[in-house]
Amino acid sequence: ELLTIALSPDARAAFPFLETLAVIALETEGSQTQEIRSLETLFASTSWQSFDLPLCSAASFGELLRAFGFKSSLSLDLVDRLFAVTGGHLELIRRIAEADLQPANTGTLVPVSNMSDFLFELLENRLEKYAAVPEDTASVLRAAAVIGSSFAEYELGCLLHGREQLEKILEPAEKLRILDRSGTVRTFVHDVVRKYYLHHKNTCREALHERFADCLRLIHCGDYARRAEHLRRSGNHRGAGEVLVLECLRAMRVGTPPIIDSLRDSLDADLVSFIAVMFKAQNEFDSGRYTRAIEELIGIESLLPDALLAERDILLARSHIKLLTRDRKSVV
Repeated sequence: ELLTIALSPDARAAFPFLETLAVIALETEGSQTQEIRSLETLFASTSWQSFDLPLCSAASFGELLRAFGFKSSLSLDLVDRLFAVTGGHLELIRRIAEADLQPANTGTLVPVSNMSDFLFELLENRLEKYAAVPEDTASVLRAAAVIGSSFAEYELGCLLHGREQLEKILEPAEKLRILDRSGTVRTFVHDVVRKYYLHHKNTCREALHERFADCLRLIHCGDYARRAEHLRRSGNHRGAGEVLVLECLRAMRVGTPPIIDSLRDSLDADLVSFIAVMFKAQNEFDSGRYTRAIEELIGIESLLPDALLAERDILLARSHIKLLTRDRKSVV
């Protein structure tokens, strides 16, 4: 309002020195905090020349911090985190500089115990106030955060039930430096950004983890460890245990014995017993004692999930085939 008065014809007539007044104004596109009416009044009061300014690059971020009056020395890791959460937004850089200049600070940006809160506040201001992300994009990012730091487009498509135009929906996130892209794989620029979306109040984490575990069964069927972790995070501990058993059996087939004692805390007793029997049967099979392997395997109850019984049946069938083949050779 003061600038509007200063630039008015009446003020310039009363105070001739105002004729030489030059004003530089910075406007952020898409900002949710602009006072539109005041800006329109200001812009209407005189002629303006507009310039499109490039975004601050990662290489010039430290120099820009110093230009705003930042004096403390920072580790490269912290500089990377600050750039990731601010995206080089000038208003947020100014806030960082102000935090650095507060008398309570003693050579560091903010007390270490408050650093996570400070970074989260910066990121929240950037994404919800200064450069708001479209809700359609934000909802997809919340789902992507459940997948991990990086995600392929087909993984996200599976998680969101084949949602169309994902590439177009994610464009604002790439433009705002929330995501980096390499081909069809996108990566959150920093884990602090991913955690913001992962722990957002609108992120249905358990449901998304369970849904993505089912996606992994379809698109990465052999990635048992990852699938088990998503099931665990969904709250389905029994399902996670069953998939972990499949991972143990896979490792066992390539010569890595299961550490039974370490599994007792994370698996139900019947699953631990199943692994122990399968391990013993596999050893008998590898040693050529096919009859003993069959005896071990037929002792497994048929109350276990189909996926585990299929593992038993495969080894049982192989044992019978080996036994028959050997008997035929003996007859010959």
